Amino acid sequence: DAEHASTYDWRMSLSLALRDRVVEPWFASTRKTYEGKHKRVYYLSMEFLIGRLIEDVTINLGVEDMARSAMSALGQDYDLVVADE
Repeated sequence: DAEHASTYDWRMSLSLALRDRVVEPWFASTRKTYEGKHKRVYYLSMEFLIGRLIEDVTINLGVEDMARSAMSALGQDYDLVVADE
């Protein structure tokens, strides 16, 4: 219900929409790696901090303008929603 949604709700909506754009190519890449019997390397570091992802993902996917437009069309301030992360 957009009328009663909080900033958190809008952030989660944006996050899930972005996740949908990330997951399928990621799974396709993983399937290809397994099919090719390629080795995988895992690295674990105590210094690893993932930080904020929404802004990074929108930029890396090249969809920041689209995300801004979509949030604006829904009456939301993109920067405010991203800052809530």
